[in-house]
Amino acid sequence: MNVFGIHEQLIDAYDRFIRSATVIRDAKVGNFLEDDLKKKSQWPGPWLSLNLFLSTTVRLRRV
Repeated sequence: MNVFGIHEQLIDAYDRFIRSATVIRDAKVGNFLEDDLKKKSQWPGPWLSLNLFLSTTVRLRRV
């Protein structure tokens, strides 16, 4: 599983959703928002953390 790939797919899908749901008529506002979307300031980077309490000997059973 590529968690970074999943994160990128999620961001791309949300970006398409935002762009499809808005109609901006003012060119100045549109340019500002387009620049902001290109910077991806709305979306933080993926958060990756380790769970130190997870034992490597624990096995999960199928439910």
